[in-house]
Amino acid sequence: MKKLYVALGLLAAVLALAVGLGPWYTSRIADRQITATVDALNRQGIFQAHYDRIAYNWFGQQGTLKLIPVDPRISRLQRNGPREIVLRLSVAYGPIPFAAWQRDGVSLMPVGAVIDTRIDGLDRALRKAGSGYRLRDVVKLNGDNAFRLNVEPGSATGAKGERVQWTASELRLDQRGQHISGAGHSGEVTVTGDAPSAPRIHIAPLKLAIDDVQVIDNQSAGRYSLSWGGMQASGPQRKRGTTLALNVGKMQLKADTHFAQGIVAGKADMAVAGFSVREPADAETPQFSMKDMTLNSVTTDPQNDYTGSTVRWNVADISAKGQHYSPATIEMRLEHLYVPAMRDTVKALQDLQRNMRAQRDIPPQLVFQRMAGVLMPPLQQLIEHQPVLRLTQFHLGTPNGALQGKGEARIAPANGATPSLTTLPEDLVAQFTLDIPGQLAHQIAGLAMSRQGVPASQLAETSQRYLDRLQSQGFLHRQGSDYSLEFDYRNSTLLLNGRPVWRG
Repeated sequence: MKKLYVALGLLAAVLALAVGLGPWYTSRIADRQITATVDALNRQGIFQAHYDRIAYNWFGQQGTLKLIPVDPRISRLQRNGPREIVLRLSVAYGPIPFAAWQRDGVSLMPVGAVIDTRIDGLDRALRKAGSGYRLRDVVKLNGDNAFRLNVEPGSATGAKGERVQWTASELRLDQRGQHISGAGHSGEVTVTGDAPSAPRIHIAPLKLAIDDVQVIDNQSAGRYSLSWGGMQASGPQRKRGTTLALNVGKMQLKADTHFAQGIVAGKADMAVAGFSVREPADAETPQFSMKDMTLNSVTTDPQNDYTGSTVRWNVADISAKGQHYSPATIEMRLEHLYVPAMRDTVKALQDLQRNMRAQRDIPPQLVFQRMAGVLMPPLQQLIEHQPVLRLTQFHLGTPNGALQGKGEARIAPANGATPSLTTLPEDLVAQFTLDIPGQLAHQIAGLAMSRQGVPASQLAETSQRYLDRLQSQGFLHRQGSDYSLEFDYRNSTLLLNGRPVWRG
């Protein structure tokens, strides 16, 4: 029994020591996390961040994190110039966060700190809408983070009587060292009104899943996916006295990338089910639409210090004013990219970004000079290794046949000299071939002739003479009933079907 009392006494002493001295240790973890967050925000160049601690005790602290927009794109969204955004932080130190026990959802598990954030003005606005939010970062004893954002459903009425409703949103991010995983979804948003001309908007939920993303030197790589149910919007087009309807179909984005020799390699795919614009909103046929658009990109792992990338864009159908163009495909490949030069280019851009943030009032002409001075060395190194750009496929279906083309551009200096940025116009060699179906060539020629006042009854004959004249002059090649154009650039001269049309 005596040993039991001794053991219980030791346990009580350990707990007392943890409770008494633990906050001193975990306060340092919290301070490091806040400092790291402020530094990261300042490095991004979107906000200028500053943290002020306004209250402090043994078990926690309170402070304000002020964000002043410095990115012109954000500043332009705010009337009367950029205004600071104030976040109020309530920090409870671990390992047992006494100061946070009165807050919802706080676990009794040992942690480094619990940081709850409130945004000035947002609480009041959401309370009026019957909603609320929680923004929490739990810093673990090892410095990892568990970030949570929850927004409750709500509804509000706008100044013109429109009703806005939204369902719940949630975001969960877990950070372990340089690795981030998590998931989340946005709420469904609807805007309605009683008047027939009132705008109507429906925004479907967005879902995010992050399997494992690694962040190194402001570059990210890993596996993640994003899906969005799309959007439908309609409303008055007051300038033209009509109505307009916009529809965006389902969208999916997936990436599976990794770091390889300091660059990001792997693949990324995006798909959009469709997009359409109708005017008036109830028009049977859209003025413009796209169906089944995909974008795919692949970057190979470096081999012997070289890598390559392929990008393919495809649309199953494009419709404009009732005319269909399908399919539309572009595929391009970049080959023989020198990896050390790519790494140096990324580092140079990051250094330039940091320097520009430190000196925001630089005249535009000096900005360009600094960009050139920073980027020229790595770009020169990249060019010296003679990368190649290939247009492996160009296809555009039209009502009068399909346009098809292919080509490439490479750096090939004369006499085996070392290529240079200063001699790039002389070192560049490029070719491009475009095949034009006969019906489409006659349509284009007819449009040109009609603009010159040729009567409709004479368009067919005049268009044929026009095409024959271009052929005899060497600007068109004829292949049966079809035509082709061959562009060739070398020695600072652009050739069309072998005839010089421009000299540099």
